[in-house]
Amino acid sequence: MKTHFFRYELVPWGPLGSIASAQSRHGSLLKVQFIDGTCGYADCLPWPELGDLPLDVQLRLWREGHFTELMKRSLHFAQVDARARSAGKSLWTQLEIPLSHALITDLRQLTPDGLSLLSEQGFTHLKVKVGVRPLDEAKWLLELDNFLKRFHLKVRLDFNSALSFEAFQLFMETLGPVREQIDFIEDPTLYHPAFWAEAQVRWGVRLALDRLSGVPLVPGSFSVLVHKPAIQESEWAVRIAHELSVSLVVTSYLDHPVGQLSAAMAAAKIAKQKSKCLEVCGLISQFAYQPHLFSQQLKTHGPHFIPPEGTGFGMDGLLVDLPWKELSYEDSE
Repeated sequence: MKTHFFRYELVPWGPLGSIASAQSRHGSLLKVQFIDGTCGYADCLPWPELGDLPLDVQLRLWREGHFTELMKRSLHFAQVDARARSAGKSLWTQLEIPLSHALITDLRQLTPDGLSLLSEQGFTHLKVKVGVRPLDEAKWLLELDNFLKRFHLKVRLDFNSALSFEAFQLFMETLGPVREQIDFIEDPTLYHPAFWAEAQVRWGVRLALDRLSGVPLVPGSFSVLVHKPAIQESEWAVRIAHELSVSLVVTSYLDHPVGQLSAAMAAAKIAKQKSKCLEVCGLISQFAYQPHLFSQQLKTHGPHFIPPEGTGFGMDGLLVDLPWKELSYEDSE
């Protein structure tokens, strides 16, 4: 196996939630040539804020023959892509990508006119990054309550575990009647089974778990598992969802379009299994960043994510023409 890499930069329009600033994100595309002669592409965009090792460390470990969970998933998707490309086939011919929510990185972007437009485009769910000013955000949602009802929009709030237990309780008290328009609240605090279970009952709201912290998962403590194929195996996520009787929402890792396509493929494969646990997903994330050559290849129609043409994940010409650099590590597997 021989690997080449290409470093890239994604420039966000603004902060990407409570833990991520407006600074550029740096990742790497990978071109993996396997011993059988096939070649596939994958993405690696670490989030040190969420516990990932920095990009330089990820690449160094790969070069040394050690693979983090993020890199294991990159290798998996490169293999999937390589098989399809070697056969001259697209990965999308027999897959239907599930619908997505609209991603809002700043609650202040939401206005009555904006909500009307999202509804007209066919969106039914909005995911909003919150947690920087929770009480102000709760009041803003209250002001939008009537418009959310009018346009039949459900809101998913993502705190990235930014709140203390006390701050979360105060936030819920401030929400008032707009709680009826909340689809779920993702990682309001660090996962605490007893507190989360009590909060779901007390406030009549679903909690969603994204960030695993090593604490054993307890039935009844959350209602939705947020699955990121960039760092988790889909077989594991589906099994956990069924064992705990929770819903499953597949999202991108706010990464490069190649990474988005990997998540979309994983979601489409779960959907093909007719899994009843799968809900509206979060696969349309390219608009969080300023446009670039790859993101311009992705097409959407409201909540529908339309994959690019080509073999494998697609975007053949752009990938081939990149100035790849050798990562050096080779093995005989």
